[in-house]
Amino acid sequence: MIRVDRGDEVSPGVFAYTVAGLGVEGRSKMPLSDACRKLKSLQPDLCHERIGIWRKGATEPSLTCTVEVGAGLRVSEDIHTGPKFRKFVEFPKL
Repeated sequence: MIRVDRGDEVSPGVFAYTVAGLGVEGRSKMPLSDACRKLKSLQPDLCHERIGIWRKGATEPSLTCTVEVGAGLRVSEDIHTGPKFRKFVEFPKL
């Protein structure tokens, strides 16, 4: 399983993350999904690999999926229904 380590909160709701050994890191409100999108663009052969996100000190991942599934999702939060997974739609290129 590919391991995404969630780091410190660098600003409200934004967390640093790293994928050791694969040269992927960043800051995101959705670190698992963003790591999946980066991995999918850099190494498409990893699309069917399992990936999970670990919080500091955890022995098991908080959430797992395949790179392909994670890359296609975003989290949408509504004041009435709370957080839900939605389809990721990329912004149009300018």
